[in-house]
Amino acid sequence: MKELLKGENILIKNAIDTLIHIQIKWKCQHDIDVSMFLLENEKIRNNQDFIYFNNNYTKAIKLSVQKNMADISIDISSLHSAITKLPIIITINDEHHLDTLEFLEITFNEEIVYGLETLHNEKAIILAQLYKRRDQWKYKIPARGFNSGLEKIATDFGLDLDSLSQEEKQKTFKKSPKDVIEEHTLYIKNGLKSLKPYIDTAVKEKYNESDTRMILDKIFMDVLGYNINELKTEQKIQGRRADYILSVNDTNYIVVEAKKAGMALREKQVFQATSYGAYSGIKWALLTNLTQWQLYYINSGDKIEPELVFCIDLDNLQKEELEMFFKISKKGILRKGLLEKIREKNRALSQANIISTLLTDNVLDKIRTTINKDSSYKVSNDEVQHILESFLNI
Repeated sequence: MKELLKGENILIKNAIDTLIHIQIKWKCQHDIDVSMFLLENEKIRNNQDFIYFNNNYTKAIKLSVQKNMADISIDISSLHSAITKLPIIITINDEHHLDTLEFLEITFNEEIVYGLETLHNEKAIILAQLYKRRDQWKYKIPARGFNSGLEKIATDFGLDLDSLSQEEKQKTFKKSPKDVIEEHTLYIKNGLKSLKPYIDTAVKEKYNESDTRMILDKIFMDVLGYNINELKTEQKIQGRRADYILSVNDTNYIVVEAKKAGMALREKQVFQATSYGAYSGIKWALLTNLTQWQLYYINSGDKIEPELVFCIDLDNLQKEELEMFFKISKKGILRKGLLEKIREKNRALSQANIISTLLTDNVLDKIRTTINKDSSYKVSNDEVQHILESFLNI
């Protein structure tokens, strides 16, 4: 495989008859996007010549962006004859810079590769470019950085911002949190699906804890996105041993107790998982046997009181459970407050909270008033409370 240098170009032989495939891979703790422009005389002809996540398919080009990877297919023969340049842009979302990229590599037709050099404060780069000169198509690596982000590049290339509503601008230049979560949740779904046969085999053959953890390692790293240095194993806490601690940016977030594949999860194991967290100041504990995943919030005062936040069964995985998996992934952990919101929702809708709310004076007053409007018998709050308590078996 030939390695291309920055600024170097190559001639694409028989470009009209060749389907070009470009693959970009990266590693970054923040969201990366890939886009393209179809240029005539350095400008797009209309807004449809801007190829990005909400406009990712034309007759000539197909752009597919997944977690840590993008695939671009280009059929030169289907391009409009006026198109002479196709720059490929890499951008980072939110208020981050591309110096947080740990790795980036672009491959052309599985034959030519370029590994990106160190970046600094850039928010966008023109990583690669196809261009036509004297009726011949060439491929080049400009690797030219910009501090201004995608919107400025798009404007310079002729994108008509005045024709876009504010909502369309938001959709064009920044994915909504919902879009980002759905994208990563789909990645998790596909990752778990690919590992499910190995999990089933582990349960059937009763893998020991060591072999079980080999599969867990792949789930944590390949599916949930943790780096190997963020997956701390065999950690000692106050004389106790934690199987894993999930850590991001040098902060410990979740302590993990891993049991043999398919082993029944019991109350004793819940105590083990949560006690590790209580002694270390970690607020979240995860208990798993590969097929079942239980997350607990650790109330640590005079007494350790584990509070079940969610339970996932891989044999009956629904959309809601996949969203829970996203919340314990690295991307989910970096979105502050997601786990806390689940806990607060559970507490708000808990049976105890609903019952106590129903028996407050304000609620009893409203029920009594509503009944007395349509009845000649005037009930009291005590009578209403007595009936409610009988309904609720308390």
